[in-house]
Amino acid sequence: MTSVRPSIAQPASVRRLRAGGLGVRLAVIIVASLLLGPNAAAQDGGERQVYLRVGIGESNPLTKANDVGNVAIGANLRRYFGVELALDRYELTLRQGSVRAGETSQLNFVPAARFRYPLLSDRLVPYLSLGVGAVTTQINDTSTDVNWSGGGTTRARAVGSFGGGLEYYFSDDVAFGVEGKYFLTGQQTFSARGERTSIDLSAGIVTWGLRVLYPETPNPGSQALVESRAARRFFVSARYGVALPMRSHPFPGVEAHPEQPVLGSNFTPLYVIALGVRLAPWLDLELSGSNYVLDLRYPGGTSEYAVFPVVLTPKVHVPTSSERLDPYLLAGVGAEFVEVSDRPPVPVDGTGHSVIGVFGAGLDYFVTSNVAFGLETRYTISRGHTLTVGDAPPQSGNLDSLFVSLGVRAFFLDL
Repeated sequence: MTSVRPSIAQPASVRRLRAGGLGVRLAVIIVASLLLGPNAAAQDGGERQVYLRVGIGESNPLTKANDVGNVAIGANLRRYFGVELALDRYELTLRQGSVRAGETSQLNFVPAARFRYPLLSDRLVPYLSLGVGAVTTQINDTSTDVNWSGGGTTRARAVGSFGGGLEYYFSDDVAFGVEGKYFLTGQQTFSARGERTSIDLSAGIVTWGLRVLYPETPNPGSQALVESRAARRFFVSARYGVALPMRSHPFPGVEAHPEQPVLGSNFTPLYVIALGVRLAPWLDLELSGSNYVLDLRYPGGTSEYAVFPVVLTPKVHVPTSSERLDPYLLAGVGAEFVEVSDRPPVPVDGTGHSVIGVFGAGLDYFVTSNVAFGLETRYTISRGHTLTVGDAPPQSGNLDSLFVSLGVRAFFLDL
């Protein structure tokens, strides 16, 4: 959704630094755990397997992309060769000279070939990728009327990509690594403030990610699956879903709308990263960080409102007769950080944090002894934030929200 904001708007740099920092901190924790943990019988075995890779990233000195996320579905066909279909999303800033005009959301659909070469007893795997596909470019988060040359805010065009990565296998069906790609997108012209400006949409991205493979080799059998589920182990989880604020007016006189509506609804995209530990067959302890963004509309303008719940959550598992189904209940407490950006001429103050509570439930399905896919729903109780618009007194708000997300959980390192 394109919103019009005054030319003095500021980019949501704090939101991006926090979101990116969360991913970097999680990556550092996982890498440290791998380096300090005991060696395990884990390797890229070279068998035919399908896989799912999920990754997150942020801006860095080598790239100009922000708010990076990707998903890839593929197959290892030979020991050194595979194919995949990758979906990569990121944001680029549109500028006229030193003035920020808005952003463009890049969504790349790229079939690619992947060439890998396992090293160190097949546990460390560097790889290269090469592909050609399509990209859609959509203008959003603008400070004035901005359109692509010829009209409209969305364009589709061809794109080429090349890149590579390095992964470490901490089990035969789970790998963690870093990946870099460069997208050859070419020049595009946009119009803003009555002037035409050309922008090079070619850009690079770097992501930290998990790759989960299926089937598990060798097949552990049902009893081994039960034993592995009961083991005390660390896990990492990545989820994507939607957030729905329970109040259309979270603060008096202020409307809340999704910053990027999902299918034209009142849902806004939700991103979740979590690190946890299974303490007992019936109990997990998880630390999760989430992010979603709203547009707050009030007399005098619109502001972007980024929300970051960070929650420590015990999860109590409900016993079932299935060794693969894993239902659970959750409840926890944490802190919720918010940041107001893109301020209009009317002064707006609402950046801060508050204590929150959550409760909910979920259902995981173990496809291997180390990997589970699942659906989770949680309700966030958030009542401690305030917002000041102009010279009006501060107003208390209600940011209660419903989260629904799909995700993957990967276990590693026995305690």
